[in-house]
Amino acid sequence: MATQARIVGSGYTMFTINNQPIAFCEMVADTGEELVNPTPERIHPIYSPYPVEICSCEATNGGQLTLTIRETWDHEVWDNLPVVDPKGVITIRELVNKDEFAVVKIIQKPNGEIRGKKYLGCRITAVQTGETVNVGTITIPKTVTITYRYTEPL
Repeated sequence: MATQARIVGSGYTMFTINNQPIAFCEMVADTGEELVNPTPERIHPIYSPYPVEICSCEATNGGQLTLTIRETWDHEVWDNLPVVDPKGVITIRELVNKDEFAVVKIIQKPNGEIRGKKYLGCRITAVQTGETVNVGTITIPKTVTITYRYTEPL
């Protein structure tokens, strides 16, 4: 019998930009969407011994994806992102000012069923440009932070 637990590796979970997998990406951390004001407001008229209603904020601030990507011989980590033209040289300033794009998380079950999430209104907001080179390190991981405005189910 197949496992009921979600298996992350082996191609069962994929993050894409422009329908292309994010090359050499080995980890994605999602903060999730956050409420603008997570504290509920209790409506408590003076005539009542307890609140008559509880109101909650419905507006969100969006969230952030932090990607860990392995650097390749020929490119900086951001050059492998599908929003960057691999033929052109791009500066950090140009990178963080690119147009919005979408990131899609695809979760494929062993039986082929798919579910997932669309991260919309995405912008690259931070890139690790520095590095630590150590003789005992085989490859160099770097982080790219993508801030998104909202999400939708796939």
